[in-house]
Amino acid sequence: MSAASEGGLQEIEILRAYVRVDDPEAVKSDLEYSGILERRMLRIREVLSGWMRSLALPPRAIFSVELAFKEATSNCVYHGNLGRSSELRETADHNADIQDMRARRTKNLYARAIEVRVLVQHVCAEQPPMVPSSVELTVTQNEEVTLIDRFCVEMIERIEAIGVPQSIAIVLRDEGEGFDWKNAPDPTDPENVEKASGRGVLLMKSFMNEVRYNEKGNEVTMVKSALFA
Repeated sequence: MSAASEGGLQEIEILRAYVRVDDPEAVKSDLEYSGILERRMLRIREVLSGWMRSLALPPRAIFSVELAFKEATSNCVYHGNLGRSSELRETADHNADIQDMRARRTKNLYARAIEVRVLVQHVCAEQPPMVPSSVELTVTQNEEVTLIDRFCVEMIERIEAIGVPQSIAIVLRDEGEGFDWKNAPDPTDPENVEKASGRGVLLMKSFMNEVRYNEKGNEVTMVKSALFA
């Protein structure tokens, strides 16, 4: 998918992936569920990192995207799909946690997935590059090991067609209830410095040029521009 945008830039989607567990009924705990999703999201992050290195992007730009991707993944898994607060995530009350996990299985929360989209912008030419349709994957156990190789083969075509982008946008969407991002507490406020919530979002905003949420609060878009600055 591609579209012309303001400033003579063309936006192209290069990846759309759906990350989920294979058998939600077999998942025994939040820890198992989060481990599966985070491991599969890590595969995608590794591919993105390799792609950015192939473009000879500065290490700082690559690190920024990696860190933002990691923090956003954590938020999607724990706060989004599992509906855990920062305080509950760090709780030592194992009995309460077991009851909570039983409720999650009843609600079929372990069937929830994360959608990942990667878009790039580049300067529009008189003749727009011929870009294949975006890679679309459902990341399951059988595909997990081969994801990097499959993705890289497809990405080579896009790299050659697009060239070095002006910006990279990562969009992560969970299937949770969302959150009130408009009234989220400021972790830099002296009253909140000892609280666990809000630190991931602060890091994302610190390392990316733009971080925005949809109205519901279950989709985040993170943009890294001025890649060589």
